[in-house]
Amino acid sequence: MCTHLATLQMMHKDLAAMGHAPSDNNFYVIIIGSLPLSYNANILALNATSSVIETYLSPDNLMHTITDKYDH
Repeated sequence: MCTHLATLQMMHKDLAAMGHAPSDNNFYVIIIGSLPLSYNANILALNATSSVIETYLSPDNLMHTITDKYDH
């Protein structure tokens, strides 16, 4: 999982260097879409909590949360 997320970060940086980085919202969706189905329950819980408290995770915080889940 760490390698996968590091690859996504590198692709984001490469696109930014070319002047075409996806927005944070789009990158968030890209990250979620790239995860295995086994992460769906966790992503739903994150999104529901974010909606209730009206605060949304940045792509970096999302990746950190996913890494924490993977480590456990």
